[in-house]
Amino acid sequence: MFDDFVVSSFLVTWLAASVRLAGPLLLTALGEIFAERSGVLNVGIEGTILIGALAAYLVTYQSGTPWTGFAAAILAGILANLLLAWMYVTVRANQVVVGIVFNILALGAASYGYRLALA
Repeated sequence: MFDDFVVSSFLVTWLAASVRLAGPLLLTALGEIFAERSGVLNVGIEGTILIGALAAYLVTYQSGTPWTGFAAAILAGILANLLLAWMYVTVRANQVVVGIVFNILALGAASYGYRLALA
């Protein structure tokens, strides 16, 4: 049987990692609250996170400075959400369907872009 030290250190490590990794999702959820109050259901928000994270990684890797990666993530997020806004407002597509398709597209594009960057 495990002793108490191993179990308690695992729980503390697990809880600390959960809080640390939940930070970006909590900030995203806060932004989504304001978007939903305006009447827009942005289901594609996870795809925006993926595209921003890929842009931040690639630009930081190439430039060596995290601030340029941060700026690239912001720019990539804005461009991704402009595409979503165009689909929602101008095309008048279903917000749920477009959001789900955008999430799948962003997952594939981020995975493919990361693999290209490693090659």
